[in-house]
Formats: sequence, C-alpha cells, structure tokens
Amino acid sequence: MREIEQLSFDGRVWDAVVVGGGVAGISAALTLARLRRSVLVIDAGESPAAPDSDAFNMHGLLGRRTTSYTKLLRMGREQASRHKVPPLEAE
Repeated sequence: MREIEQLSFDGRVWDAVVVGGGVAGISAALTLARLRRSVLVIDAGESPAAPDSDAFNMHGLLGRRTTSYTKLLRMGREQASRHKVPPLEAE
C-alpha cells in the first residue's frame, strides 16, 4: 500500500488544497468537500474572469446564462462555507 503525504497548515491536516477561489476553484473545493475531504482554498482575492459581466462568457465551466460571474461566485462561496471549506486569502 502506498503512503499518502499529508499537508499540514495552520495546525490542521488537509486532504486537498485548491489554489484559486474563482468559480473553477470553488467548484473543485465543493466537489471534494461533498466527498467528505478537508479542503483549504487559497485565493488572492482577484479573478481574471471577474470583469466579464455574465457567467456564460466563461468557457469550460458550469454556469447559468443569466447569472453574473460575481453572483455565481458568491453563490459558490456560500455553498462552500456550508460544507465547511474555509477560504484563505493570500498575502
């Protein structure tokens, strides 16, 4: 059996660390959290996709045609929070 390395940060051990708290990062974190994995999201607080006014302008990501990127991101972060995914803003 192969040993798996664990990541320790801030006194906790995390199963996964997601770099980037945009829609894709939050989607990844939610998927892992729903599978009962401990997930830490590290985010700089600025997304290159944020200036886009609508989520349907983002290719390769789930979204709603009439939902703005900002609203979609807020909804994702709220869901992640309910699954106990703590975001960490990079310094």
